[in-house]
Amino acid sequence: MPKPFWSIMIPSYNCAYLLPKAIESALACKRAFPDTQIEVVDDCSTRDKPEEVVRRYQEFGVSFYRHPQNVGAPRNFSACAARSRGEWIHILHGDDYVRDDFYEKLHKSIANRPQVYSAFTPFIAVNETGNELWTPDRLPTQAGLVAQEFRDAIATQNVIQAPSIVVRKAAYGEIGAFDPNLVHTADWDMWNRVIWKYPAYFEADTLAYYLIHSASDSSKLMRTGENLYDALRAIKKASKYFPEERRAKYEKAARRLQAVLGVNQCRRYWSQGDNSGAFAQLKASIVLDPAWTLGRVLPGMIMPSAMKNVLKSSLARISRRDQPLEREPS
Repeated sequence: MPKPFWSIMIPSYNCAYLLPKAIESALACKRAFPDTQIEVVDDCSTRDKPEEVVRRYQEFGVSFYRHPQNVGAPRNFSACAARSRGEWIHILHGDDYVRDDFYEKLHKSIANRPQVYSAFTPFIAVNETGNELWTPDRLPTQAGLVAQEFRDAIATQNVIQAPSIVVRKAAYGEIGAFDPNLVHTADWDMWNRVIWKYPAYFEADTLAYYLIHSASDSSKLMRTGENLYDALRAIKKASKYFPEERRAKYEKAARRLQAVLGVNQCRRYWSQGDNSGAFAQLKASIVLDPAWTLGRVLPGMIMPSAMKNVLKSSLARISRRDQPLEREPS
């Protein structure tokens, strides 16, 4: 069987009601590339039946695979790469979608660039009603091969989301699987590995949509602060991808950026009356960048003085508790 140019692999877990939009946006690829592989890879969903959704699209060549037991998001992403047949792989999460011309535009950019191993576009973060929430910054300003300036950016902050990037299958074969020890940041870790090792291409048109909803893994991790602890694990691991003389600079900048995100999320939770979520984000921000969080942010926050005192007195205890995060991950 000839190898297709595209494999669109759709990882899913308890998001069957969102799958039609992802599948239908993937099917647009078949108009220009009829041999495209499209497969939903389900991580043993427990609350819905994605196979029933996929059945409606089988006549259009959409296949379905279900893990016999839950393996977790990173291993499911790795299974997507392993099960793909195409030259290029798009891991399109089951709750995301792309514009109809996503695949044609990227094909024009990468088909005659054999040195390129990944390509990405800007994306729009949206809610379930399709309203725009935010767009990424620090992306390249024009189409073309990415420069060192962008590698500096992604070393300190994940500015790429999965629906907006495609990766050559050979890259996954050479670099290896998504790290199962990371959850919220397994994708950031992979993009760093790919983009720092091989040439990458940036397509300037906004072609992808990243859905943010309350049931997503990202939203759940935020309420416990685990998104920030996971980011710290990724930051420590990523140092080995970078030139030695830049590692300390990148780590310091990445810790600060994650602490800023945590403090901003803390304020949002606090304004919504979610004190538990706010406290979790603030504690994790202290672990990431104690001097900045405590010295600059905490004094200006409107909260009971008792809570401020608890946070200050907890700094040493929090740091001791999270010592494993400070060691180089295996």
